Amino acid sequence: MSSELLDDLDYLDKKAPKPVYVGFWKRFVATGIDVVGLSVLLVCWTSVTELLGFILPSGANYFLQDVVTPVLLLLYFPLCESSRYQASVGKYILGMKIIDENGEKMTFWRALARVLSKMLSYSFASIGFIMIAFTDKKRGLHDMIASTYVVER
Repeated sequence: MSSELLDDLDYLDKKAPKPVYVGFWKRFVATGIDVVGLSVLLVCWTSVTELLGFILPSGANYFLQDVVTPVLLLLYFPLCESSRYQASVGKYILGMKIIDENGEKMTFWRALARVLSKMLSYSFASIGFIMIAFTDKKRGLHDMIASTYVVER
């Protein structure tokens, strides 16, 4: 056998690179980007629903503002984070992605559970988010509950 053939198999000995976990401040900035972007979209959406209020019956307008708006806001993160990009817009811009415990893309349901568990992270003076700065793999309470990691892309 030639040595060239054996050299081609060298990649089997190499292990996959360890993920680089993203810390508190970079994740904080990514969240800020998302909040600014969502705020702009929310202002546009509210303006549209207000204009539709002149055309639609008041019940339909209230439905758009009081039901559809919160549902859209709730679904933003799970839809983004379970997409092929594996990140919200802010995380994507800053070169991050979210993976599950196997290093793979999250399912929509895991992403939804992650978002809903952020309510626990917000409670008690946001200790669940502050944990990111002090855990070895930079995980917040919501990451631990959903078995996820935020890593460099």
